[in-house]
This record gives sequence, structure tokens and C-alpha cells, in this order.
Amino acid sequence: ERHPRYVEPLNPLAFLPWDATKAVMLTRRDNWNHLYLVDLASQQKKADWHEAEGGGTVLDRCHTQLLTPGEFEIINFAGFNEKSRTAVFTANADHPLRHGIYTVSVRGKGGIKRISVDDGCHTIQLSARGSQLTDLYSSPTVRRSLNLITTSDGKSVNLLTASDPLTGYKFPEITSGCIKAADGETDLY
Repeated sequence: ERHPRYVEPLNPLAFLPWDATKAVMLTRRDNWNHLYLVDLASQQKKADWHEAEGGGTVLDRCHTQLLTPGEFEIINFAGFNEKSRTAVFTANADHPLRHGIYTVSVRGKGGIKRISVDDGCHTIQLSARGSQLTDLYSSPTVRRSLNLITTSDGKSVNLLTASDPLTGYKFPEITSGCIKAADGETDLY
């Protein structure tokens, strides 16, 4: 890929643990940071550069399939659940200011599935086989919460919720909102 504003690829390919002929690529080729499945076994002898929706040019020597369509950003790709054959990632799919934890089948069927229940910011660490993850979560109302989440069904066990160190202090009400851009349609947060 080539892009006038980014050095592509920004992220390395992540090969599927169960199929070395396929990999997942995180790229902005459609103007959004999304996951694509790349089938390396489908290499074409001749490929031409063509325009990408995101403003760059793409040379597809292999078949690529968009796994996470939509107007949102993948924040972090964590890895794979080997048993359910899903990719695990954080994204702002529900709201631009909130990050959730999601899975998507690498078979390209079923769409994304949210497995986190709390709104806020999530920092995740996936287990070796991808069956569980630790989620360090915070929001304006929860200072810090550490949870263990099963990636196949989203079941969560709270390991720690920190007490609020600012209890007793009086703060003004904090709200967030959006305004319209000059085009009158685009929301700015």
C-alpha cells in the first residue's frame, strides 16, 4: 500500500495460528482503521495498482476481505481466540468517545460482537490461546477496574475495583458533547 499521509503498513501482518496461508492486516484503506483477512495462497501472477477509498493506492497480489466494515476505528488488535477462530480487538464502534472490546470471526461471517459491557477506555491483554483476556478499564465514574473476560461468550469476573481517590472532593459536572463541522453534517467530539 502507498498513502500520501501514512507510511504503510503501520502494523505488521498477524498470521492465523491455525492457518499459515492466511493473515489479518490492520489498515486504513477504506478511510477507517479496519481488519482485513489476507489469503496468501491466492497470489495472482499479475496485479495492478488501484485507488483505495482511503486516499492511497493498493496493490492486491492476494485476495483480501474486509472483516470489520463500518464507520468506526479499530483502536487495538489484540490477537486471536484459537478455539472459536475469532480476532479480538478494541474499537469505538458504538460511540466515538467510548472504546469497547469486540470479536469477529475470521471466516468473515456474523459481523463484530461486543464482549465488554462497560463504557469507557479498555486496555486489554489476551491469553496465549486467546480464550481469556484481562481488561483494565476506566471511565469518568469508575477510576480503575480489572476484569477477567472469557472471549467466546463475554463472561466477566471482576478481580479488582479501585476505590475513588478523589472521594470527598467537589468537582464541577463534566459532560461531553459534539458540534457540527463546517459542512453541517459531520459530528466533532
